Amino acid sequence: MWDDLSAGALGALVILDSARLDDCYPAVDYFERLGLPFVVAVNAFNGRLASDRRRYAGPSPSPTGSP
Repeated sequence: MWDDLSAGALGALVILDSARLDDCYPAVDYFERLGLPFVVAVNAFNGRLASDRRRYAGPSPSPTGSP
């Protein structure tokens, strides 16, 4: 299914459930292996994150010339 959805895509959006962060890794790994650019968004339910905000932060390398 993922191959069909990503065929011809210019990029992807991975939306994280802040209560289930570990469930997002397969999607992130897939797009990294494919070489498809992606953005990660964290969903805050009722305006609250289920875990510490620092857990989401990390280095985000971007190709040269990218904003």
